[in-house]
Amino acid sequence: MTDNTSSNLALNLKRLREVRGLSQQALADLSGVPRPTVAHLESGNANPTVLVLLRVCHSLSVSMDQLVEQPGSGVRFYAKQILPKRARHGVQVSQIMVDPPLGHSMERLELAPKARFAVAAQGSSGRRYFACEEGDLELDIEGTSYRMGAGDVVTLRGESGHEYRNSGKKPAVAYCFTVPVAS
Repeated sequence: MTDNTSSNLALNLKRLREVRGLSQQALADLSGVPRPTVAHLESGNANPTVLVLLRVCHSLSVSMDQLVEQPGSGVRFYAKQILPKRARHGVQVSQIMVDPPLGHSMERLELAPKARFAVAAQGSSGRRYFACEEGDLELDIEGTSYRMGAGDVVTLRGESGHEYRNSGKKPAVAYCFTVPVAS
């Protein structure tokens, strides 16, 4: 690691740990990395293995880039036009969590009137949070239908197959958040 990378790691790690209200010992317990190693990482003199960095990243729910990037405000602007998108059958899905921590995602769904969007059952664990922002939606999960209006939220297992349907006469907007289950 270069001197800048080591310094960046030290500053970012300490800031991320403190923002989460963790002591060095608590981070060590969470990550499985010995507390002296955590202290050494925060000193700016460490040359950690990739496995140590991955354990720390996973424990803090950040990417490796976020751990070693130049410290600063941490603010990044993404214009609507450059957000990753996919569209089909009257539904546009925009990825709004552009640099998500491992296993996380956040999507904005715009559904035209009468549009449907099916999500196949997946092998991943975790939780999904589906929030209706505007319009009238139906969410079918494993044979049960939930009618949703603005402000309603449904949570479900991440591996559950489900279908979103705009049952209204106006476009609908919803958000889907996926969060991994802590192991």
